[in-house]
Amino acid sequence: ISGHFEVATGIATYGDAGYITLSTGASVANGRGGDINILTGDTVLGNGADVFMSAGFTSHSSGYGGEVAIAGGDGAGGGTVSLMGGHGVGNYVGGHAYLTAGNSALSSGGDVIISTGQGTTTSSGSLILETVDSPKTSGSLNVRTGSTTSGKTGPINIKTGTALKANAGSISILVGSGDSGLGGVIKIQ
Repeated sequence: ISGHFEVATGIATYGDAGYITLSTGASVANGRGGDINILTGDTVLGNGADVFMSAGFTSHSSGYGGEVAIAGGDGAGGGTVSLMGGHGVGNYVGGHAYLTAGNSALSSGGDVIISTGQGTTTSSGSLILETVDSPKTSGSLNVRTGSTTSGKTGPINIKTGTALKANAGSISILVGSGDSGLGGVIKIQ
């Protein structure tokens, strides 16, 4: 095993513990601020190393665990945040990307909220949920609510927003066309 590198602050018996700030220098003119790269080492035999980021746990009866916030920078154009799985080599699949809310022992699980940015003088951003094109068979897109062992399953609601002094948005359900055989089918049951 190669050497370890550990940075930690001290424990506080009362009050807040110390914090760690990792920052690069600013650029005053004709350049940009320095990058921060967090990388694990490559592996020759076996799986690659993991990067694990977690906020703090609390044992307080009414406390909340710490938050993890990842944000792009502000500017004339806002910075992009990308979350992607790794590429698969050969016959191995690409890495999965999971976005999962937390469980709860005695209350509802956490929500997953995906929203676009607001344009104060123009339209808000679009929400595009799609599988990518493929030379063979493209991936499926499944929207479903979970099953239950006792009680009702959750509904699926699709609606457009309310418009003031303009037309409300439409809802279109279309199937793709094919140049060989039958086109797609719409099934409602």
